[in-house]
Amino acid sequence: MDALEAYKTADLELNKVYKLLVKELDDDAKTLFKKAQLDWIKYRDSHCAFEGQIYEGGSAQPQAISSCLEIVTKNRTEELKISLADRKM
Repeated sequence: MDALEAYKTADLELNKVYKLLVKELDDDAKTLFKKAQLDWIKYRDSHCAFEGQIYEGGSAQPQAISSCLEIVTKNRTEELKISLADRKM
């Protein structure tokens, strides 16, 4: 699996966990969570652009960015899984 496909797989898992967590939230928490997620997306994109910048103009840049996106997305998914588990206790 190439870096882009690995990121897409990680993103699908993130979206699955996101939807499960949203179902557990009341309206106030849902509003806060959605804002946090939008902020996280901005962070993810700018962070991975920074990580890929070292390869700017080279053929490795897209792979570096996709690899970063995969790692950051998997980390966020784990955070959301913890939040989901905490709310189900």
